Amino acid sequence: MIRSILISTALMSLCSYLQSTVVHGMALWGVIPDFALIVLIYISIKNGSTEGQLSGFLSGITADVISSSPLGFNVFIKTVIGFVYGVFKANIFIDILFAPFIMAFLATLMKALLSIILSIFFANKVAAYSFFGQIIWLEALYNSVMAPFVFGLLTLIRPLIITERNRA
Repeated sequence: MIRSILISTALMSLCSYLQSTVVHGMALWGVIPDFALIVLIYISIKNGSTEGQLSGFLSGITADVISSSPLGFNVFIKTVIGFVYGVFKANIFIDILFAPFIMAFLATLMKALLSIILSIFFANKVAAYSFFGQIIWLEALYNSVMAPFVFGLLTLIRPLIITERNRA
């Protein structure tokens, strides 16, 4: 369990770092995919809520340090999403295309909703999404399109990031 949490946290932290530096070349209309969120979904669905929360919490710290957001902003969002998706561990059949697409779309909307809630507490310190703007919908669509590819890549390293009891 500890090994999978550390490896998945390192992977999500690497994704956060790449998003803040290299991935801007993939921007469509100013929107980049949130690869760390997609990895978190995969980890949480496969390992459950405890490991999803811990990986989300630890990678959220990295995201907060890298970004200009207040410490705790990404921690809260990723911990909640890790918990919610981990609860559905045994209840979701993950096919190759449809499930990752839908899960990434909904996780992006959940991330936006949580950022709006947190913006109330961090007034003028964070930029919250707007459900009436196009950015959230473009990001949700972009994450959804990228999710099947990321899930496919994560399947290749599955023994490293999925705990032994969850590999069946």
